[in-house]
This record gives sequence, C-alpha cells and structure tokens, in this order.
Amino acid sequence: MPQVFKVNQVDNMGFCITCHAERGVSRDCSVCHY
Repeated sequence: MPQVFKVNQVDNMGFCITCHAERGVSRDCSVCHY
C-alpha cells in the first residue's frame, strides 16, 4: 500500500525530486502535475 509522508513547505522542485529519488518512486512530471 502506498504511504503518504508529511513534508515541510515545498518551495522548489529540487526538494521534490530528491524525495522521490530517495523513496524510489516515479519522477515523471505527470505523477504530480496532471
């Protein structure tokens, strides 16, 4: 089952890309920007 993680204020894409890479999830833009 997918897990949701609480994060701090997201103010740049670098934070998001790093988070996705660390968790081994998709970094495809359409995952978040649909």
